[in-house]
Amino acid sequence: TLPKSLLKLPYGAIINAVFFLLLGLAGLTTTIALSEVGVKFLHETFLFSRKKAAVIITICGLTCSIPVSLSGGTFVFFSQIKILNQTWALHELLDFVWGTVGMTTSAIIVSIFVGWVWGTHKVLENIGVKTTDLNRFFLTIWRFLLKLLCPLMLFLVLILQLLSD
Repeated sequence: TLPKSLLKLPYGAIINAVFFLLLGLAGLTTTIALSEVGVKFLHETFLFSRKKAAVIITICGLTCSIPVSLSGGTFVFFSQIKILNQTWALHELLDFVWGTVGMTTSAIIVSIFVGWVWGTHKVLENIGVKTTDLNRFFLTIWRFLLKLLCPLMLFLVLILQLLSD
């Protein structure tokens, strides 16, 4: 595991401590950034103060995280969820639904939307790419990848993920 590997390095204990301290800091800042969406929604929609909205979002987040934290075996109710003849711990189920299926599905939707609905020409306009003879070949390949190959390959990855789990 990573902690044991880091301990084998010179000054491994210090490197280990700094690494996990920075990892915790990264998690904290990500959590703050993600909670900002809910805070802004409550602030603008229901006219809550930012402080009140932040407290509400924090309490909701903590409340929702308790079952996930207890799913590592502490409570059987959260650690043995049976779905389709398979037993899941709650954290494993959430990881599968949101991490595996959700991310792949959202990537498929984005590639289809950008390639077919919004249009590749609008993407190129927004990122400031001018079509010239030199890059026309590469843009043709990019359009093919975005419109056809990416959605097909992502769909194949999704099917394989569902079949393997």
